[in-house]
Amino acid sequence: MANAEEQGDELEALESIFPETLKVLSPTRFTLSGSADGGTYDETDFVAGFVLDVTFPPEYPEVAPNVRLVDTTGILEDNDEILGELTSVVSETIEENLGMAMVFAIHAAVQERLEDILTKKRDTTESAASEAKQAEIDAEIARYTAGTLVTLETFEEWKTAFEAEMEPSRTAFRLSRQTTVDGKLTGRQLFEQKKMTLDSEKGLTDKTDVIIDTSVFEGLDLDDLDLPEDGADAAAPS
Repeated sequence: MANAEEQGDELEALESIFPETLKVLSPTRFTLSGSADGGTYDETDFVAGFVLDVTFPPEYPEVAPNVRLVDTTGILEDNDEILGELTSVVSETIEENLGMAMVFAIHAAVQERLEDILTKKRDTTESAASEAKQAEIDAEIARYTAGTLVTLETFEEWKTAFEAEMEPSRTAFRLSRQTTVDGKLTGRQLFEQKKMTLDSEKGLTDKTDVIIDTSVFEGLDLDDLDLPEDGADAAAPS
């Protein structure tokens, strides 16, 4: 009789604590639901719910109550591993509280462990997403930095090889500027030929030209003068 009174007191206390989530099915049987929140990542809420189906045997709390974890929601659905872990939590809590009212402790233990599971799941998801993002960044960096690292030594090697490769083209270009185009002199050849002609004329002028002061002949009629032809020596004055 004392056990029945203790069971009634516990059930009454549970009704006051969980007015919205406790459903009394009989004086010795009821369901108590709960939920856990592991946070949010990338617009995903890591939440889950559970329902405890509890039955008091006549000897409770001296013996263990019958507790089943039922009607789970969220990540608990179709996840035997998590359900097994939570069931173990129920069993451990019962053993720790034999002889005392324990439903509240069982509910709190399941909720706490479920929050831990959800938090780890969120952290794992976030870590995997971060690693995937970093892998994308590393791949992009590798794409832009692929190839040989440029140093002074590698640049000099490249420069030498490039100049050697370009030398035949440079030689061919120089030769093409020194040849005629369609049988005509190139602009460079015409320029050099003209320069040589001017230099030659300049040298001739420096050697043979005589400066004549024409002012001494002003007023004289020179048409009747008997001048020597080109190449003839002028008569010496007497």
